[in-house]
Amino acid sequence: KLWIDQYSMWHTDGHKGNVIVGDKIHAIDHEHTFHDSKAREDHRAMFMDFYGVEAPEEVIKEAESFLKDEVRQQVLLEQLKGLHYYDEDAEAVLARMRHVATILTTKGKIDSPEELAQYSPS
Repeated sequence: KLWIDQYSMWHTDGHKGNVIVGDKIHAIDHEHTFHDSKAREDHRAMFMDFYGVEAPEEVIKEAESFLKDEVRQQVLLEQLKGLHYYDEDAEAVLARMRHVATILTTKGKIDSPEELAQYSPS
């Protein structure tokens, strides 16, 4: 779930050192989320451990629910815009989340960074 979130928010510094594991997993250090750097070719490769791994059933069900719920998607978009991110950044987050959800509901895993390439910032 964290990988999907960090990919969708275009967090370019998501690594094992930026999480705290306790009773739950807490992501920390979001300085590079929505970062304006365009040099992000390696972003999709940050989480190589997850490519090709079957997603847990709960994640697939959540992806299915998300894709079916247009109101939820619109609320998310408005919340992102309410955080004062540029409209195009908020819309890009939603597009990436839809893309990941579609892949997961279709085949249950993401096989490679190339599957995500079309949703990279230019």
